[in-house]
Amino acid sequence: MRRTAKTAAPPHLKGLIFDLDGTLLLSDRSLGSYEILPGAAELLTELARRSVPFAVLTNGSAYPPAEQAAKLRRAGLPVRDECMLTPSSVAADLMVRAGVGRALILGSSGVGQALRDVRIETLQVGERGERDVQAVEAQGAVATCNSGGAGKWPKEFSRYLVGAIVFIVCDDGWNAGGPQTWTLTAK
Repeated sequence: MRRTAKTAAPPHLKGLIFDLDGTLLLSDRSLGSYEILPGAAELLTELARRSVPFAVLTNGSAYPPAEQAAKLRRAGLPVRDECMLTPSSVAADLMVRAGVGRALILGSSGVGQALRDVRIETLQVGERGERDVQAVEAQGAVATCNSGGAGKWPKEFSRYLVGAIVFIVCDDGWNAGGPQTWTLTAK
């Protein structure tokens, strides 16, 4: 059977996930402006018209998902708040499922907003009570996200990872992130 532009999505298609930067748009480092890639807005509009679920992923957590989605809509991409996923929103979902009520945030305020949105109490380094937050440790792991990349990792955060098994994920490709990852590992 040949498909035409007016046919629905294949029945086995449950939804689509798009990486944001480089797939739907190009952004500058400050996220102050976007260049929507050709056909991206039309594709998302057509998916919504056909009721094909989609999510948009970003590796940035400087902005909460709702704020990021609003920026994308202003730029011309029809992304609903609930379709925007950040590392922090994924962590928030996992933490709610695990029954976490408090978390220590090692990063910008945007990192913690997704947690606060689901009623998880957040503390920043240096705030009273930070030593009592052991939600991730109680699960047998230590996790963090560093806004700005490994090159901006504050040395004082490293003390939280001493003695832990640490997995470092390069989110921007080994060629770009590899040298910074090794630098961070050495700290």
